[in-house]
Amino acid sequence: MTMGKFTNRNIYFATSNLNKYKEAEKILGNYGLKLYKTKLIEIKDDSLRKIALTSLQFLTESFNEPVFVDDSGFFIKALNGFPGPIAGYVHKKLGNQKILSLLKGKEDRSAYFKSVIAFKISPKSPITFEGKTYGKIIDKERGSKGFDYDPIFQPIGSDKTFGEMTTEEKNAFSHRGKALKKLRVWLEEEFK
Repeated sequence: MTMGKFTNRNIYFATSNLNKYKEAEKILGNYGLKLYKTKLIEIKDDSLRKIALTSLQFLTESFNEPVFVDDSGFFIKALNGFPGPIAGYVHKKLGNQKILSLLKGKEDRSAYFKSVIAFKISPKSPITFEGKTYGKIIDKERGSKGFDYDPIFQPIGSDKTFGEMTTEEKNAFSHRGKALKKLRVWLEEEFK
């Protein structure tokens, strides 16, 4: 599929997380998706949307191509939404085993992932796309695919954890996959 104005142009995904890029490439690869490997400036806030938009604002002060950023969170009901927007930091510090130990004896193991993609084509205002995936935290890690919380999270509608899924399978369920598909639909409409 050609995209009118985007013929021979690229869309950049600004991230330092190659796993996120690989997931995005499966959905947006036909649109000249390129990796802009960078460490984003992230503010501390409870709103993923505000974090993503602020990261994009700092980025586009020096980068003038069509670009998007993703900010995701992991929200565990029994832990009052912890770790939320600081999920990546918490995973680096605690890992899955600590999260599982925090949930020991808890009946309600429901959790969800949320992703917010902020996209900008200069000089237009940025737009955002959101995706959520509800599921539960299982009792022990299963699977070695994916990253971070994937081996302990089982989405509703699947008997597999994200850690047991191929990238294509995960994209069918995942928060990021849902947000990326919304971006793809917008691009298809915008640049027919």
